[in-house]
Amino acid sequence: FACFYVRNKQVSEDITMDAFLQLLETMKVESVDNPMALLITIVKHKSLDYLKTQVRRENTKDDLIQWKQRETWKAVTPAIFSHRKSNLS
Repeated sequence: FACFYVRNKQVSEDITMDAFLQLLETMKVESVDNPMALLITIVKHKSLDYLKTQVRRENTKDDLIQWKQRETWKAVTPAIFSHRKSNLS
């Protein structure tokens, strides 16, 4: 079920194991009428959390690349146009 969301076998196995452990911890402290339904719900939420994290990582990576390009442009720009300033003065 997790693989349907995350499209990665290893990650889906990790999510499923974490969800199963969370289910067991929940069952220690409270009564669970339908453990399978709760397990599926936990897997779904953990899968969606994983996907949100991946999107944030990609966005951060893209932001860093864009920032580096802007900083490189700022560093290069004065050198490119410095001869024009001196010619105009």
